[in-house]
Amino acid sequence: MGWVDEGITGGASHATQAQALAYLLARNVAAAQAKKIEPLAPDVAATIVAAFWASGTRHGIAPDGALSESIAETAAYTFGGQVAAGQHNPAGLGATNDGAAGGGWRDWPSGIDAMFVHLLAWCGDPRGDGDYRIAAVRGAIREKGVATTWRSLGGRWAVRDGVPWQQQATMTANYGDGIEAHWQAMAATKVAATTKGTTMSAVTDYPSPNFGYPQGEHGRSGQKVEAIVIHISEGSLASMRSWFGQPASSASSTYGIGKAGQRERYVKEDDSPWTNGDVKKADLSIPWLARAIEQGVNPNELTETIEGEGFYTEPVPEAKYQAILATVRERLAARGLTASKTTVIGHFQINGIDRANCPGPNFPWARLYHDLAVTANVGPKTKSMLLLTAWELGRKALADAGAPDPYGLYLFEATADLTGIAPTLPKAAQCLVCKKAVLWVGNAGAVDTMHRGQYEGLVTAGKVQEWR
Repeated sequence: MGWVDEGITGGASHATQAQALAYLLARNVAAAQAKKIEPLAPDVAATIVAAFWASGTRHGIAPDGALSESIAETAAYTFGGQVAAGQHNPAGLGATNDGAAGGGWRDWPSGIDAMFVHLLAWCGDPRGDGDYRIAAVRGAIREKGVATTWRSLGGRWAVRDGVPWQQQATMTANYGDGIEAHWQAMAATKVAATTKGTTMSAVTDYPSPNFGYPQGEHGRSGQKVEAIVIHISEGSLASMRSWFGQPASSASSTYGIGKAGQRERYVKEDDSPWTNGDVKKADLSIPWLARAIEQGVNPNELTETIEGEGFYTEPVPEAKYQAILATVRERLAARGLTASKTTVIGHFQINGIDRANCPGPNFPWARLYHDLAVTANVGPKTKSMLLLTAWELGRKALADAGAPDPYGLYLFEATADLTGIAPTLPKAAQCLVCKKAVLWVGNAGAVDTMHRGQYEGLVTAGKVQEWR
């Protein structure tokens, strides 16, 4: 007896959604590599898994059981048979032995929900009466009876040519065994423990030859890790793997984080990645970085790095943000570091010339620092933030002269998305408030002006706070 011998309706779920996503991605990548085709985009995989959980909850069917059947039916979503990926058909619905290609739906959530309705129809459940093949299913039920368990779908949902359906449910390598194998493996998939409400996916290693000084030398030449540096890859996880795997690229990273929250490791944490050595117009307000430059120490030996999948112009998906947050928390704890604006920084603070948009203006620095419990809810100080310099120098000059501050200069930080008010701004921006107007400068240097009345409304609404 196995899980596939439980009832289709009302049966237990055995894997978590995080395990399901990690398992689907792993199986899909392996199958795609074998076929020499592109794997599922991570955000598509996340959409598929989320749809199984939504439909499973709605229809009272274990989502991990249905996903296990789907993975078996679609060759882990690489397809290749009668059904094509563009049909959004998750289980060969309507694909029959006479060569029919089966049904098609506008998107994955629609196709996946149709699969659950089809399961209900085979169970003889009235909720399946809306199945698009209900007439064919009812005819088959009259001959074969209902399918009340996952195993009994063999010979009903899936029919083997030349084998009487009555024999298929008892064959050694039957349909149910395939579902069981995927289901058991999915539930055994390891994901990292929850850290303050954030679940991390397991780390998959893709070792890079590009680490250490000299190349391949393990350790960090006696140096201590001072910070976690966040980057944007300007590409996919697959392109990162390929690039970091080539000695000629002279590039690597400690971690890569996918849009769907999956985590990859290219260089062991105790070794120096080749990511931050290009020092140009660095932010010298960061003590360890200023000291490294003065002493001629390569920042790579002082940092662990996180490369995010995607492009700097794109918003950061929630799953990716949560994985970055959890990884940063994990690595800070492992290194005994306290979260701050100097221990968690962006690549642009090391190279303000060629990497000014790494990780880019859409990266949610204010939210990250808030979630890390950094005292001031502000993004990193950057050379592009001219307001900061104006504020600091202006206040100092007035204080040195023993004069009052006639302009009422204050520096504020956005704590909410202000792009609806000022579309030129990133989500986290600093503002310099004076008597008549409010100037805003974001991490990428974009400047905008607001009337003081608009600003006062933001204060009242709690969307900005003073940087003290």
